[in-house]
Amino acid sequence: RVIGRTARGVKAISLRDGDEVTGMCILEEGKKVLTISETGFGRRSEIDNYRIQSRGGKGLTNYKTELYGDVAAVSMIDDDEDIIIISSDGIIIRIKASDISTFSRTSKGVRVMKVSEGEKVSAFSITAHDAEEKTDELEISEEDAEGNETEVSETEE
Repeated sequence: RVIGRTARGVKAISLRDGDEVTGMCILEEGKKVLTISETGFGRRSEIDNYRIQSRGGKGLTNYKTELYGDVAAVSMIDDDEDIIIISSDGIIIRIKASDISTFSRTSKGVRVMKVSEGEKVSAFSITAHDAEEKTDELEISEEDAEGNETEVSETEE
């Protein structure tokens, strides 16, 4: 419903002590939810993993921050897009979205960027894939894949 310019609006989510909103995105059919942590881990998740919530609800756990670090940002992404990630020490990388595996919404994901001690992922941006633009290749080790016992699917090239 339409409300006045000075109106406060409605409560979208009820936060517990210590919780904060890191980001939001509008779910789009055919896309996946991309979550990247400040510690450099990322994963894509199917939209079906996120059920519809009531206004003012408590929400769903998207990432186990106490285990894997705070969330840097979330976004909707297509398999054919690229991700540009920047760290707090000014390092920037570009990777293909299809290089990041799809996991359930509570999994850690895979290391998408190595961050130095005391540094963190600051932000990322989604951009159209450019076949002529060089992208970094993700190398996934056993250690990086720990905590991903709930893998949903692997991407194919």
